[in-house]
Amino acid sequence: MTLAPPRYQFERENNGSLGSANLLTSVTNGNNRTASVIGSIRAGGDLDYFNLGSLTNGSRITMNIILTRG
Repeated sequence: MTLAPPRYQFERENNGSLGSANLLTSVTNGNNRTASVIGSIRAGGDLDYFNLGSLTNGSRITMNIILTRG
């Protein structure tokens, strides 16, 4: 079992195509939406798709990646 802080959601496999993209649950604060995901990037061409929901023209998407040891 893996535990994560409540604000994070776990990546679910198999999300390697547009049709199986993980829907991100976001929190809205004014014009900003934030979603936090814990997952893994596997060797060998692992692709991970995420459904960001409806975005408006001019939306900005920012991604932060934190590498862990292991």
